[in-house]
Amino acid sequence: MSNIITLTSDWGTQDFFAGMVKGLLYSHLPETRIVDITHDITPCDIVKAAFVVKNACPHFPKGTIHIIDVDSVETQSQHFVIIEYQQQWYICTDNGLPSLVFGDEWTSITRIDSGSLQESKNFVAYDLFCKVAMLLASNVPASKLGIAQTSLVEKIPPGDTITPNNITTSIRYIDAYGNAYLNLTYKKFKEVCNGRRFLLHVKEQTISTFSESYEDPSRQRHIMLTTSSTGLLQIAIARSSAEQLLGLKMMENVWIQFFD
Repeated sequence: MSNIITLTSDWGTQDFFAGMVKGLLYSHLPETRIVDITHDITPCDIVKAAFVVKNACPHFPKGTIHIIDVDSVETQSQHFVIIEYQQQWYICTDNGLPSLVFGDEWTSITRIDSGSLQESKNFVAYDLFCKVAMLLASNVPASKLGIAQTSLVEKIPPGDTITPNNITTSIRYIDAYGNAYLNLTYKKFKEVCNGRRFLLHVKEQTISTFSESYEDPSRQRHIMLTTSSTGLLQIAIARSSAEQLLGLKMMENVWIQFFD
């Protein structure tokens, strides 16, 4: 196992929750490095959480343990799980979030035996997920912590409508700079565009050129279409917020036309 544990949550930073979890982990695993991915997920927003996890966590070393606490409620239809993916471990709730991150590419799913491991049910990350992380970090196999599960609760990701001359896609994520990440990859955009002229419609604005970076001199202070380290297309305004200036919202549709 790696000696890294990451934390992704909707706790925010003004309360004691992150400190409480870190204190428990350090008390039992003093040599562990704890990495905060973010605690600023909108409460219970599993779509936003999935985007963050999918784009941040896989870059960590093999054996890293990821604790994800967003909308963590166990019901008859959704359970607490350990997911193995690319030789890393994800402790989370099977509430649709994992299916958005992994699809069907996971290696194994273990439904956690929360009845025997969890004493309290008020703060699942502290009461259960930390205990599971400690056991995994001590080389206890996930299979010893519950029973095998063969599928995940499915949350259908937003899809794109693609024809030879049009693409309708949606805003999947908005970062702290106000840049809007589209559901559409740059690779797919280039494939459909095939060197043709295009026009992207967003709100009352249009974009007709692709910018290689935020520093494109022809687009300074203007709305631009560029790409990001995630591989997704991005609507941005250099040194300003596209979200605020255009009134963009997550899951909002945009439309791209192509011209021969």
